[in-house]
Amino acid sequence: MDADRPTRISTPALAAILTVIDRYNSSPNPTAFGQFSARKSAAPLLDKTATSTTLVFVPAHTTTTAIGSCTIWWEGDKITRFMLLTEVPDSVPPPDWLRPLIERVQNHLRGNHEDFIDAPYEWSLATDFQRRVYEAALLTKSGFTATYGDLAKAIDEGPGVSRAVGTALGQNPWPLLVPCHRFVGANGKMTGFSAPGGINTKLQLLAIEGNQMFNV
Repeated sequence: MDADRPTRISTPALAAILTVIDRYNSSPNPTAFGQFSARKSAAPLLDKTATSTTLVFVPAHTTTTAIGSCTIWWEGDKITRFMLLTEVPDSVPPPDWLRPLIERVQNHLRGNHEDFIDAPYEWSLATDFQRRVYEAALLTKSGFTATYGDLAKAIDEGPGVSRAVGTALGQNPWPLLVPCHRFVGANGKMTGFSAPGGINTKLQLLAIEGNQMFNV
């Protein structure tokens, strides 16, 4: 498939395709075809009788790390998704601007602390609330943990927002890079993790970063 040539599809097929795309993109473990997104093309916005939509292929690259394969997706010069313990058979070489970040991921998972606050995230994929949560989460550095209540406070919200903070972290498109694994429940209670392996993967990441004592 030529990533530079969008494919137009008709409205009757659109609903079914969008359903598949939505289910695929929300899957915790995408496999065969990279990540897809669908968006209205410019032409239909100008012509109210137009019925086509642009289907966009988002390239992905799988890399090996100390804990297993990880995959990163991008569009243009922005990262659209990152997944731990995931590989895609249609992996393509990463662009030059992405290679240093991949090397930092590999270095971090070997036990050398790296910081990903400067990564070029595609923030348009997050809601305003999610972005506030993710940007605040990026301030909790490797080797440290905090509670969901701490994160709610960091974004100037009360403790009643802790559950919403946890939900936002569970929907994080960039686990590890945006360090949702560094957040735990009250009193250090270990909670779920959306990446493959769940809590075991979360514990592994925390151990790599020097945190090993938690209530599971």
